[in-house]
Order: sequence, then C-alpha cells, then structure tokens
Amino acid sequence: MAFTTFLYTTYGDDETRYLIADRSIDCDSDFHKKFKILSILMILVYPIGITTVYAYELWKHQEAIKDAQKRNTNENIQHIIFLWRDYR
Repeated sequence: MAFTTFLYTTYGDDETRYLIADRSIDCDSDFHKKFKILSILMILVYPIGITTVYAYELWKHQEAIKDAQKRNTNENIQHIIFLWRDYR
C-alpha cells in the first residue's frame, strides 16, 4: 500500500500528476507530499525496523535460547519462541 503513494498518471495535455489509487489527489500538493514522507518512513520501518527488533531479541536472549532443555519452558523467552520453533 505504501508504494502506491508514488504511482501517478497525467491526462492529455494537462501536466498535473494525479495519484493512480485516487485520481482526485494532485501529486504535487502539500497534502500528498506529507503522505510521501510517511510512506518512505513506513517502507523503511517495516523491513529494517522489524528485522532489527527480532535480531536484538535473539541476541539479548541467546544464552537462554542455547539451553535446549529449558528453552521451551523458560518464561523470559516465550514471547520470541516463534522465531526459532520451526527450525530443528
């Protein structure tokens, strides 16, 4: 959805750029410029931010994760067990 913020079209000789997802929005308007900034942030936050948080959680709890006998019952790491549960 964030990528649709950058898709635009023009009509005939009119050089005004309109958003394809909502053709009533002028892509050069201040309103749309704010959404472009938000879209760029979200594009960065999702793949980079979430991956960074997961990597940090795994690093922070690495000793508890390495303990194969206790890791499935350790309450401190139950919130991240989905990150390694299917790897055997």
